[in-house]
Amino acid sequence: MKNKASTEAHILIVDDDESFRDTLNLVLANEGYHVLTAQNGIEAIALAQEQEFNIILLDINMPHMDGIQALKIIRQDAPSADIVMLTGYQDLSLAIESLKEGAREFLTKPISPQDLVPRIQSLLRAQEAEKQLKDIQVKFTSRLLYELRRPLAEVQSAVGFISKEMAGPLTTQQKEVLKHLNTNLEIMDALLADMIDLTNFESDQVELEKIAVNIDQIIPLVVNKMEPQIRSKNISLVLNIDPKIPTITADPEKIELVLYNLIDNALKYSHQGGEITITASPSVKQLGNETKEYIYISVLDNGVGIPPADLPY
Repeated sequence: MKNKASTEAHILIVDDDESFRDTLNLVLANEGYHVLTAQNGIEAIALAQEQEFNIILLDINMPHMDGIQALKIIRQDAPSADIVMLTGYQDLSLAIESLKEGAREFLTKPISPQDLVPRIQSLLRAQEAEKQLKDIQVKFTSRLLYELRRPLAEVQSAVGFISKEMAGPLTTQQKEVLKHLNTNLEIMDALLADMIDLTNFESDQVELEKIAVNIDQIIPLVVNKMEPQIRSKNISLVLNIDPKIPTITADPEKIELVLYNLIDNALKYSHQGGEITITASPSVKQLGNETKEYIYISVLDNGVGIPPADLPY
């Protein structure tokens, strides 16, 4: 009887040798895995973009596109898949290079079913253990964040009570201190809200509202909301928004939140009187033999930045 992991695991075999593909397909299908095959890297990239795989067995030497090239692209499209490189003995140096590019491990040909099946089972057990650990971490973090919001709300309420002089008259200096305190409490509350959103994303508890969105309208909207912070630091703001940006399907609230965080970070680390440049333009990216369209957004500031010594990391 097949175990649950077998019946749920999806495996992609990528090799230009048809008889080898068929042999691996038969072996893994008999173990209860869902198996698809591809004869080259281009087909593999297309399949990885269409559906999720637990494990991808990827040959190194193939026509049209070799395994290393395919690995680099698939690693972006399928970050959660474990990619196992299939190599001949003469390809060991390439196999080591593939590990640097994100492959989980490599197997040398010829591969016997007695060796292949246990390796697949081991990888799937490791994936399940990592998933369980991540679930525990997400649940703990989520509970902790919600617990932190309660005392924070109580402090905000107390500051508001005092600021309204309901506990007695305040001096001008006391009012300024409370105003500064309240501003920082609002920042903390916003940070907690962002972290809760991120935790929900990681646990797949957020449903995105997908509607028509115009980035060229959202950017000025976010900038207008941040006008007080921009003026307070005397920042020069430059907007370079390409008029050819198309309407896209996205969640406007989440896009706005991402933009807010990027601009807020630029403001935080910009010097008094500095400059921030926001650029948005259409872009294209080549994935195998397919060209995809994107919108490229950058937020550039002349703040302190990352120390040069830390850039390689």
